[in-house]
Amino acid sequence: MKVRNSTQNKVNVITLGCSKNIVDSEVLMGQLQANDIAVTHESTKNDANIVIINTCGLSTTPSRKASTPSCATPTKKWPAASKSST
Repeated sequence: MKVRNSTQNKVNVITLGCSKNIVDSEVLMGQLQANDIAVTHESTKNDANIVIINTCGLSTTPSRKASTPSCATPTKKWPAASKSST
């Protein structure tokens, strides 16, 4: 006899990369929610027991729209390293 766990899984989806990854994360979160799974996006709380990190893998075929794949452009800006003034 199988016993089901009474606690519900909670998933935290973390998205890294381009806007295409954001769309993929939104689709994934919608599918999880449709299956009655609690989902958060990039939550700072430590209450999820499952974490999914969605990032891109650059394709091997060249992009015709730009010289670099769109996934190579980060969506978050990180603080620049401090420079010494001269």
